[in-house]
Amino acid sequence: MQQDTNEITDLANRFVNNTQRHIFLTGKAGTGKTTFLHQLAQETFKKVAIAAPTGIAAINAGGVTLHSLLQLPFGAFIPDDTYVFDNGYGAQLNTPRTVKANFKINKTKRQLLQDLELLIIDEVSMLRADLLDCMDTVLRHVRRKKQEPFGGLQLLFIGDLLQLPPVVKEHEQRILSKYYGSSFFFAAKALEKSPPIYLELEKIYRQQDEAFVGLLNRFRNNQVRPADIDLLNSYYRKDEANTEDTIKITTHNQKADHINQRALQQLSGSSKTFNAEVFNEFPENMYPVSEKLELKESAQVMFIKNDSSEDKRYFNGKIGKVLSLNDSTIEVVCDDDEPIAVEKYEWENIRYTLNKATQEVEQQTMGSFRQFPLKLAWAITVHKSQGLTFEKATLDLSDAFAPGQVYVALSRLTSLAGLRLSSKISNHLIAEDISVIDYAQNKRPADALSRQLLDDQKNFVRSYTIDAFDFYKLINAFKEHIKTFNKEESKSAKQQYLAWTKDLLNEIGPIQQVAVSFQKQLVKIIGQEKHYLPKVIERVDKAKNYFENLLSDIQKKLNEHIETLQVKSKVKKYTKEVELLEAQVYAQRQNINKAALVLSNLERGEQLTKEKLSATDLAVDRSKDLANRQTKKVKTPTNEISYQLYKEGLTIEEIAEKRELVPGTVANHLCHYIRQGDIPVLKFISEDKLKNILEVSKVIASDKAGDIKPKLGEEYTYEDIRFAMAHKRNKEA
Repeated sequence: MQQDTNEITDLANRFVNNTQRHIFLTGKAGTGKTTFLHQLAQETFKKVAIAAPTGIAAINAGGVTLHSLLQLPFGAFIPDDTYVFDNGYGAQLNTPRTVKANFKINKTKRQLLQDLELLIIDEVSMLRADLLDCMDTVLRHVRRKKQEPFGGLQLLFIGDLLQLPPVVKEHEQRILSKYYGSSFFFAAKALEKSPPIYLELEKIYRQQDEAFVGLLNRFRNNQVRPADIDLLNSYYRKDEANTEDTIKITTHNQKADHINQRALQQLSGSSKTFNAEVFNEFPENMYPVSEKLELKESAQVMFIKNDSSEDKRYFNGKIGKVLSLNDSTIEVVCDDDEPIAVEKYEWENIRYTLNKATQEVEQQTMGSFRQFPLKLAWAITVHKSQGLTFEKATLDLSDAFAPGQVYVALSRLTSLAGLRLSSKISNHLIAEDISVIDYAQNKRPADALSRQLLDDQKNFVRSYTIDAFDFYKLINAFKEHIKTFNKEESKSAKQQYLAWTKDLLNEIGPIQQVAVSFQKQLVKIIGQEKHYLPKVIERVDKAKNYFENLLSDIQKKLNEHIETLQVKSKVKKYTKEVELLEAQVYAQRQNINKAALVLSNLERGEQLTKEKLSATDLAVDRSKDLANRQTKKVKTPTNEISYQLYKEGLTIEEIAEKRELVPGTVANHLCHYIRQGDIPVLKFISEDKLKNILEVSKVIASDKAGDIKPKLGEEYTYEDIRFAMAHKRNKEA
């Protein structure tokens, strides 16, 4: 029985947010997989990254490539450390041992991968089984959880296996076939003991033609009948190459390019070339559209993006004709509608970073690519048509080399009424990879999935709460920090804070002992209680209050220490180290807070979202703290800091000691406020001294301390003279 799409997306959301189970979300073209991906990434409370097997797929998904995220080696991966490299392809082969031996990663990237909770992999049809096993090796290694698949990271696979398959070279296939029954991701060794839940979106939004939907379903299920082939071939037309207002879908880039260029040349008038604007890092192999776009008026073009404005004037795959061209806009008319003024669109090349202050995973823009979201549309390849929608298209599949190409090309259309064939479809292109058909049998009915969800949810509650109350990482961060106090105090200003830091660690140390005892209680309750959730919530709330008091006190001490350090110039590096410690204390508090929120939402049958999490008092207060800290860092001039300390009652010598400056520098800071009239000069020198200094200055006609000092006695300092001159300027003003 076909399940409702909302039911499937709801199940997918619950498996993602309430379990650690891997998920495979599939569905026919046009069922809303991409929409679900972006909505989930926006809403989930988990620390998430999006990746794809290829650069263009990563740009379209709004993520990064798997190779760049995990720093994977190129070439085939053999899941066997005993493999002997004797085949002449040694430089292109990797094993678990060679991957770990050559793996290099900086501390920041390591922490990012350790903190990730969810990895979404789009266009999974192109993900090879051996690459997934290579990912497993890297993640177990970097996350230091060698016994858990992917180092305990949850994976969400999204894609349609009946679209383009993984690319495996012939010499690689000879070797890999000894280890893998299929090249598709589901054949990976890492998934044998932790197979993903199979969820399929079945409601098609692209096609409303029931006969066409039924035909596509039979393609997917390897049930194509001779009558289906006859039906498709009835749309064969010899003269379709000259059909206007339609696009030809073909199999190879060279053929598509030739058709487009020939059609462009046949148009009258001169052409105009639009060059893309590439900023910073944006590799050529990730360009979403041609760097040079050559067009003429009346050229047939296709939009390659959805209109992001409220008007929604065009969509990805909409066909039109160029009406006019100028440097900033291109006017395109579609189906006698009002002309659309098209402007350049900006694609971003991102990378994921861990915000050191908030400990959240964030996107950082590395570069951008600006170009008109258009391309010549007399022809396009099957590969580049993925994700597009056409009302009319001519299919040239005479050179098709994979059964999936026929399905992909057909499923771009909204109905059979818009189909034209320039070559007949051969029966030999119908049979699909039998391993894909067999894997589809893993799809389970909704009631079985609901039971599975309850079991996985219980395991998730246990592991998530235990991890939230694990203080090992925090304590280890303090221990590692203490190891950096390794110089004599005369050589490093931070050494004076060693005793203070050790005292703070002594406060944190006993917390772990209490936490271990609490973790054992949780395991016992979850294992023995049938209705475990209310009791777990009760215990977690009590534990949260206990640990919250301790952690907030430690964080307060760190914040006060940071404020003290910010007025000193010789401990900037040390200040950053303390800020990182404070951020990790906050992250521990946030983890406990998240665990409590996950449980309370579970009990109410609701989902914890990123929006709900960011609205908590803890998150709001954190944002204010960081904003205040940044304001002090950026906007408070050094002389103002000295002035504020003076107003608090500190002497020049005390300010100098606190800020680790020489007294003369502090005196210079305060001269500024004497000139402004904010500080009376007699606070620093006597009236007699002031009178004598001003008299000498007048006689020698100079305000320079170097000229005045020799004319006075030894009891006069350079600071005295600067104070007097500041007072003089105030009076003159």
